Amino acid sequence: MLSSNPTDKDDLPLLGITTGDAAGIGPEVIAKSLCDERVVQSCRCILYGDERVFSSLLQRLKVRLPLRSIPSVEKATQLDAPVCFVHCPEHPMSHVIYGEMDDRLAVNAVGYINRAIDDALYSKIDAMVTAPINKAALRRAGFSLDGHTGYLAEKCGVTDYAMMFVGGGLKVVLMTVHMALAAVPEKITECAVLAKIGLTDRHLRRWFGVDKPRIAVCGLNPHAGEEGMFGEEERERILPAIRTAQFEGIAVSGPYPADTVFNRCKAGEFDVVIAMYHDQGLLPVKLLAFDEGVNTTIGLPFVRTSPDHGTAYDIAGRGIAHPGSMTAAILLAAEIATRLKSASFSGCQ
Repeated sequence: MLSSNPTDKDDLPLLGITTGDAAGIGPEVIAKSLCDERVVQSCRCILYGDERVFSSLLQRLKVRLPLRSIPSVEKATQLDAPVCFVHCPEHPMSHVIYGEMDDRLAVNAVGYINRAIDDALYSKIDAMVTAPINKAALRRAGFSLDGHTGYLAEKCGVTDYAMMFVGGGLKVVLMTVHMALAAVPEKITECAVLAKIGLTDRHLRRWFGVDKPRIAVCGLNPHAGEEGMFGEEERERILPAIRTAQFEGIAVSGPYPADTVFNRCKAGEFDVVIAMYHDQGLLPVKLLAFDEGVNTTIGLPFVRTSPDHGTAYDIAGRGIAHPGSMTAAILLAAEIATRLKSASFSGCQ
């Protein structure tokens, strides 16, 4: 059972957790994660969702989790409760059919995200953790967003952002995300690579406390192009960006073949790898940390993390979803938020 008296709770970061698509496993892995003593000791949490649906799930899972219902985040600071709930569904539900798409649940999920974004932008919460949403359900409900990352960036007015995945001893930043492989090369420009290097360097310093991040950049082609034998992107676009970043004082190197650089990073030679496309970067992370990988968005005006899995309709409602990735997402958000609060406090001295 969740402890109700964490030490120095007022000093703990306040995390806003959106419950995502209620027909998926998001609410289940949240409930299980909030019973983890590491979470209790590292943060306070506010859930955004449909309280009736969430409470019903707790009964279904036989999970005892003391929730305090609040109308807004401000009320959380007045309560001695480790977990509060902001009930904010556009379409309140009496019950949910697990594993089935429901347009109303998709609309609700977007509403939870919007509410949390507003609170994060006004610094009412210290970080945001998002449970999975279902892209197909969102499209069916009339939304064009292809996932959290782009939507968050758009709502925050941000253009310089990226996905960073953390897990298995690796940190991996993606140059490109959800697009056909044939469309990737045209997105690998010198300007784009240089921007991602700078973004990565800044966040490793600020979020992870790395004084001088060692950044490795992947090649796009096999063997990193093999001096132009297998493609010119490395010589014409990626390497010039690396050299410019080096001139600016960033400890970056490459481009390296993707089949060796992740092993070198895990061994400690680098702090982070910038991968050129989605599967190039995600394969090693999910191989090493399938149940504990975390997706975080760098470049936003606030900290945001999420588990690196989807709604998993096929196992939703059965009580068998593994909470490891959600737990890791909460712990990472708490860790970064604590570091930023500490740095902010130190800067005021």
